[in-house]
Amino acid sequence: MQKYLLGMICVTLLAANPWGYAKDAEDAAEEESLLVTAMTAPPDVIVSTTNQIDGYRVKQYKGVVRGISVRQPTVGQGLSANLERMAGGRISAYVAMCEKGRQQAYSICLARAKAMGANGLIGVQYDSTAFNHGDNVITEDVCYGTAVVIEKTP
Repeated sequence: MQKYLLGMICVTLLAANPWGYAKDAEDAAEEESLLVTAMTAPPDVIVSTTNQIDGYRVKQYKGVVRGISVRQPTVGQGLSANLERMAGGRISAYVAMCEKGRQQAYSICLARAKAMGANGLIGVQYDSTAFNHGDNVITEDVCYGTAVVIEKTP
């Protein structure tokens, strides 16, 4: 009887959607658009995952830069994720946490490149790791690349 009641409570909560975790396609597209905008490099820094940028030459190498973000889900994200797990599919609470971590690592990496006097960041890559600390799952996101001074080729 207790399992039945617990199941009914979960189904009711999922149907009521109190945390707004289930997004329709339009909301998901808007969220994706905002994330892409946030990931865009500032106009004074050109960012590339390749080791060269068409139309530019590397004038000076400043060095390797990285940004690191370590995050843990909040209590609310944990509760929301547990409800979503029961329904199956995408766990938006964790997706949001991971996106924030990657964005933070990217922003730190860019800021460090600019602080070195770079106007370009080449060879940009990400690494992510998840590890347990007791009952807590913690994620680490690292964004790294080579800070360079570039100039337009004639």
